[in-house]
Amino acid sequence: MLCYSINGFSETANLWVGESWTFSPVPLHTTRWDQGIPIGYNHLDLTWSYDQTYFSLTLTDNDDDDSTEKNNVATVTLKHIFPGEKMITCTYYYNYMGNKIYNTITYYVVCNKVGITLYPTSMTMDIGDTQTLQWQFSPAQSNPAPQASFTSSDHSVATVDLYGKVTAISAGTATITATTNYWTTATCQVTVNPTLATSISLNQTSISLPIGSTQTLIATVLPSVASDKTVTWSSSDENIATIDANGNVTGVGIGNATITATTNDGSNLSASCSVNVTQVSATSIRLDQSEVEMTVGQDVKLTATVLPSGSSQRVTWSSSDPSVAKVVGGTVYAQDMGECLITARTLDGTNLTADCLIMVYPGGETPSPAGSGDVNGDGIVSITDVTSLIDYLLNGTAPITPTGNTKTYTVNGVTFTMVNVEGGTFTMGATPEQGDDATNFEKPAHQVTLSSFSIGQTEVTQALWLAVMGTNPSEFTGNLQNPVEMVSWDDCQEFITRLNVLTGKSFRLPTEAEWEYAARGGNKSQGNKYAGSSNIDEVCWYTDNSDATTHAVATKSPNELELYDMSGNVYERCQDWYYEDYSFISGEQINPTGPDSGTLRVMRGGSYMIDANRCRVSRRGYITPTLKRNYIGLRLAL
Repeated sequence: MLCYSINGFSETANLWVGESWTFSPVPLHTTRWDQGIPIGYNHLDLTWSYDQTYFSLTLTDNDDDDSTEKNNVATVTLKHIFPGEKMITCTYYYNYMGNKIYNTITYYVVCNKVGITLYPTSMTMDIGDTQTLQWQFSPAQSNPAPQASFTSSDHSVATVDLYGKVTAISAGTATITATTNYWTTATCQVTVNPTLATSISLNQTSISLPIGSTQTLIATVLPSVASDKTVTWSSSDENIATIDANGNVTGVGIGNATITATTNDGSNLSASCSVNVTQVSATSIRLDQSEVEMTVGQDVKLTATVLPSGSSQRVTWSSSDPSVAKVVGGTVYAQDMGECLITARTLDGTNLTADCLIMVYPGGETPSPAGSGDVNGDGIVSITDVTSLIDYLLNGTAPITPTGNTKTYTVNGVTFTMVNVEGGTFTMGATPEQGDDATNFEKPAHQVTLSSFSIGQTEVTQALWLAVMGTNPSEFTGNLQNPVEMVSWDDCQEFITRLNVLTGKSFRLPTEAEWEYAARGGNKSQGNKYAGSSNIDEVCWYTDNSDATTHAVATKSPNELELYDMSGNVYERCQDWYYEDYSFISGEQINPTGPDSGTLRVMRGGSYMIDANRCRVSRRGYITPTLKRNYIGLRLAL
């Protein structure tokens, strides 16, 4: 389109490339006052201004008028198309009463356009599909000939080639735009459907790894064009094996666990790998001292360290000459003048050893760890005392000397001690010393009054279980003074029933309230966070010091009531059904026994494989009555 104007006068024309338009400015000598050009002006000259890239201009004289002006007819030819508009100007110069003045006529040139329509204007595709777009120009004929180019708003969803072929890449939406060489456009909306997974597999279906080591699993999701190949990893038992978001499996405890990868795209497919976590084999053992000088009657503690750090720290101790020096659990007792070697030997099957030279000189009396020989405190020296002392010397399990507040029982040659707990009133649950570690399971804190009762000085040992039941179900064998484990709540009831037949007593599991009262130290409580101390390493075998195994009972310090291992070593089952918090409580709490029914039973105290938080005296746990674990045992009540 072409137009020109002088004081409001205009004219239009439509042009294709190669087409021309001829125009002649208004003769200056005519009377056209409405155009601002008065009669009598003397014309000097006129000039034309235009963009030679897009136009060619031919000037001629208009023979049809009688004016004296030359080159007053212009023929404009369009050479190239362009967007928008462009101007052509004609400037007149005049002479009026000796003054040179001018006037300008401006022409606007706009190219004709070619429109485009796409077919279809929208389409739905599956990943990997292709479809070619169709299009139509309007008008179909033009100069220059119409052309189209194609672009995609999101190449990750759909691509398009020079010929309008669309390829679906991934789930989502994208806009395909066709643009003509006349700068007109048309669009097609593309929706790509997601492709669900049809299968998932792992690079391994079973692995075995030592504690502390890590191995990577790789999940493969098919088909290859699946929209979402991400998976969620899970472990059936994070106390044995953990797994992170990248498929890295880490062994944290001895046993078996199942690692599962599940698709995230809604297909709900899964694949599993069985993981067997084993103890790390020892590569070396060392003692903290290689030579020790002692006097008769003196004792010194030796410490053995087994490497690497993930290996079992359990060792046996022996003396090359017990008449010179005896060793019990790493403590050396000088007996008589002379020299001997104290040897620590690994118990994991590697049989590695480390020695310390002991040199004993004259001194005081030789201490006897067994005291008077009446180990169980029953007033006589019997075969039971001898058995206990032998176990002490061979396995390092120190005999527990009963106090006046205890009573010792013997079953089939195995002794155990019950501690009398004087009744009283205490605050149960999230008390102030528990701080921010307290959970909602421990709330609200509340007053409880208990009658006097008795509770086991130690957890039930493998020796006692074997004496009553005739079998040892424990996983961590090798020392019968270790707590029994791998027993269900129902197994515990059967054990107690048989024990009561053998003793004529009425042993039972403690209630949850009795357990916490005893763990806190009863009416002798010092307000400790753990059972007997706020320094957990003094009283507790837990994940940071246990080397992933149980330990002989009473090898840590006792609490205020001379009770051992109330924190750590193994969880201890209680009689109560479990409820998620104490909100069910109402009224005065005197000898409470928990909810009337449930599906889970309470367990308390934490274990060798649990962090410090879960070994607190107020921390609560639970488990199905039928399940057996190598970190759960029991303690008797009476």
